[in-house]
Amino acid sequence: MPDLTVSHEFFNISASTRWDLDMIDDAYESGKIEFPIQARMMQEEVLATSGYAPKDLRLLNLLTRRDKGEFGQILLILIFYQYNKVCEHLIKMIQC
Repeated sequence: MPDLTVSHEFFNISASTRWDLDMIDDAYESGKIEFPIQARMMQEEVLATSGYAPKDLRLLNLLTRRDKGEFGQILLILIFYQYNKVCEHLIKMIQC
């Protein structure tokens, strides 16, 4: 089994994306959105369409470095995601 390297990345999001997320929070708190999971999925939609640029760049950088052989014999990079929308976004981004 290859060595495991864990990296946690934290990113700032734009003011407009933050505003969109806050509007979803407000809609949930006011009862316009019934279930917490609905609000969370809406937030993931916002993040997958407008808020992921810093994460996307970091992932593409890791994949580029891997392809250049900077990690030795490491060929696989495991990406964790929680929602289908995020998975779809990652697949589209990687295939470009």
